[in-house]
Amino acid sequence: MSLNREVDKLTAIIPRPVEMQVLSLGLSRTATMTMFTALNKLGYNSYHMLAAVIEPRSKADRHLLCWREALNYKVHGIGEPYSPADFDKILQYHSAVTDMPCVNFSKELIERFPNAKVVLTQRDPESWVKSVDNSIIYILSWRIWKLLRYIDPDFLLPFRDCVQLSTEDWTSPAPYYDHQALASYMPKHVAYIKSLVPPDNLLEFHPRDGWEPLCKFLGKTVPANEPFPFVNRGQDVANIVKMGIGKKLIKFSIPYLVGIGAVVVSWHLAKTWY
Repeated sequence: MSLNREVDKLTAIIPRPVEMQVLSLGLSRTATMTMFTALNKLGYNSYHMLAAVIEPRSKADRHLLCWREALNYKVHGIGEPYSPADFDKILQYHSAVTDMPCVNFSKELIERFPNAKVVLTQRDPESWVKSVDNSIIYILSWRIWKLLRYIDPDFLLPFRDCVQLSTEDWTSPAPYYDHQALASYMPKHVAYIKSLVPPDNLLEFHPRDGWEPLCKFLGKTVPANEPFPFVNRGQDVANIVKMGIGKKLIKFSIPYLVGIGAVVVSWHLAKTWY
């Protein structure tokens, strides 16, 4: 493999810092943030697209650039493929995964972590497409990405690319915003995961089922006085991304605003002095 790949810049720690124990392989917008939160409450260190965005170690290791490389090869055949061992390097500090882009490499993760328990969340295709349309496709449609391509090419741009490539992976060769292609992918994904995992190592789960079936499957004690978490409803994900973009724009603008302020102050002082 080429040493120019982002993943080749990461060092594999042997033995692995933590054992990978849970693969939650439902598609994005099937309660993946809820699963991320629930698994963390059960003591796992879970990985979600959010982790690649906000975790200091994931940001320092440039996970978004790694995922973009892996997705570019899978979707467009650009670059070189990532192996199961490559994904292990990215995820080596985590004991559970959920959400895109991990779910886009379900086969590789199942192969790399055969002893991990697999949880599968799903939704009715029609309601799922509506949710994807109101969140993922809506986010990708923002015109501000054209500006951010120049302002933040190493973080926000790879984030957008990963989201689009992950969704394209589900609809290809149709475009990522094709509702019919999306709807047809949900049952294909569910059938695919079932074909890869022995029935006794797979839990088909819905958050409305609560803690009991999940904890029984994972061998965990049901949290006392802790309601099952329900997070990231409706526009939550879009609002989170908007906040992130807003912070980045403010940070980018401060030097220019300070410069403009200095010019204005200097002009007023010049008028006073001269």
